[in-house]
Amino acid sequence: MNPKEEKIRQEAVRRYLAGESPKSIYTSLQRCKVWFFKWVARHRTGDPHWFRDLSRAPKNVPNRTDPKTEELVCSVRKQLEENNEFYGAQAILWTLEDLGLPQVPSLMTINRILKRNGLIRPREKRYKPKGKAYPSIEVKGLNDLHQMDIVGPRYLVGPIRFYSANVMDIYSHRVAINPMEAKNSQCVLRALVAAWKRLGIPKYLQLDNQLPFRGSNRYPHSFGALIKLCLHLGVQPVFIPLHEPWRNGSIEKFQDYFQVKFLRQVHMESFSELLQQSMCYENRHNNRYRYSVTKGRTPVRTVELSNGKLHLLESDFQMPNMRKKPSKGRIHLMRFIRSHRILDIFGEKFKVSDKLIYEYVRATIFVKEQKLKVFLDENQMAEFEYRLT
Repeated sequence: MNPKEEKIRQEAVRRYLAGESPKSIYTSLQRCKVWFFKWVARHRTGDPHWFRDLSRAPKNVPNRTDPKTEELVCSVRKQLEENNEFYGAQAILWTLEDLGLPQVPSLMTINRILKRNGLIRPREKRYKPKGKAYPSIEVKGLNDLHQMDIVGPRYLVGPIRFYSANVMDIYSHRVAINPMEAKNSQCVLRALVAAWKRLGIPKYLQLDNQLPFRGSNRYPHSFGALIKLCLHLGVQPVFIPLHEPWRNGSIEKFQDYFQVKFLRQVHMESFSELLQQSMCYENRHNNRYRYSVTKGRTPVRTVELSNGKLHLLESDFQMPNMRKKPSKGRIHLMRFIRSHRILDIFGEKFKVSDKLIYEYVRATIFVKEQKLKVFLDENQMAEFEYRLT
């Protein structure tokens, strides 16, 4: 819409209705004869907005989606929302595939249908930031950072109780799904080894503060098996702040999707069947799911376009001696310091400076030096002895 051009059209018709000759009108306005009579004819239609431009969009789109397909997409979208499930374009695509349709629209087509029907809504923030700088791990390439989390307990028909320790590479968003029959350190260890044989070994592994990940509350200076495995392979464990699960947001979001689109929909009656179906779902996710953070590429495609190389754990990898005290490596704990100035390290309390009150800090255990150092941004603020047992 051009307001100046619209005023010229209105002026031309006004002068014509006042009795002025057409030639003098379009000549003085530096327009042609065709232009003049076009707008005179448009005025005679009686349309109050005759002076405005009409849409130039084609009235017939040859490749437009079939109305029945469009109606089905909208119906599935509304049904997923009513069932309190994920209802994005990817969820709709997978639901249509599960229905066994002969031809399923692409992800881009589904997005266009949703937008055309006003079914795309802005996301709501799940939490309110504290407004404090957080010492997050920078991700620049493949396997810079993995996030790990455990789902469970869940139940199959029987009931058969199980857990699933799932790992995600944050750069590519590839996942490794690892069902477990129990939630102990040995099962978690086997799950992590299996994941790294498929995803590769990362620089950092980010975790929450569950006991299977960190070890015993009774002996905080004697690390658990998972930490020892990480240190043995040169991986630096990173523990997120207490009671802030959103710091592991990528894997947490995947866990929700894993629950809704897999565990609730796939009927399984044995643990062996769970293992098989989990691998199918993992492959489906890595080859089909598209993330906005990877510019719409699938995890597998992101790996293909990356210059990095996957350092896979050997297929015949042998577990190290877990009774042996580690001699090198670093362990990071992200913590928020409150007014009591307490820094919680695996249940052990350290008093820090009042300068750190209401700040996020990175507490790093230097294994070789047997020191605990506390950093605000990149500045060291405190240091404690940390003898391993």
